[in-house]
Amino acid sequence: MEETERQERTHTLAELVTFFLGGSLYGIDILKVQEIDKVKEWTPVPHADDFVLGILSLRGSIVTILDLGKKLGMPRTRVLDDSRNIILTSEGQCVGFLVDRIGSVTPVNWDQVCDPPPNVGGDQGRFLEGVLKTEMGLIAILDVDAIFSEARSKGGSGSGRSDRPS
Repeated sequence: MEETERQERTHTLAELVTFFLGGSLYGIDILKVQEIDKVKEWTPVPHADDFVLGILSLRGSIVTILDLGKKLGMPRTRVLDDSRNIILTSEGQCVGFLVDRIGSVTPVNWDQVCDPPPNVGGDQGRFLEGVLKTEMGLIAILDVDAIFSEARSKGGSGSGRSDRPS
């Protein structure tokens, strides 16, 4: 997170929607979350990036579903009974993140959020807004706008993916 953003958020209260990916706890600002849904069948998108699972129609809107774990450089997220799609809105776009399972809503005071460790690199480091220490453990707070921005700039090119939830 840039220093000016950190200064703007100092002493600002917020809430995080927490979820698990690959055994780690992550959080997203609740104001970005439109809804949380059970995994529905999606339509594959030929020649999309390997983290794009497909698209689905949600109350008349087309939503792109991303494998958030894959986007963060982890193994593919397996669709199980606890798996959920977190539907988010950012800059007028609606995107869903497939996650292993949902945690809880956690209040946060932004002055308690630490910068990501300097040794966290790659996709995870680039998409981290900060880290929060809680009784549940560390929550890696994702920068949804950075994930959206990069997905838009890539233009959907890459290897195809045709998996569907079972």
